Amino acid sequence: MGTPALCFRVITAPTPTSHQSPPDTERQGGAR
Repeated sequence: MGTPALCFRVITAPTPTSHQSPPDTERQGGAR
């Protein structure tokens, strides 16, 4: 958990799941 591909996917295509957990993407991107 914490791959650049996953982060990019959410940022490139904001799906309904990402909207439910927006901090998850930001946290992963900042940590990586």
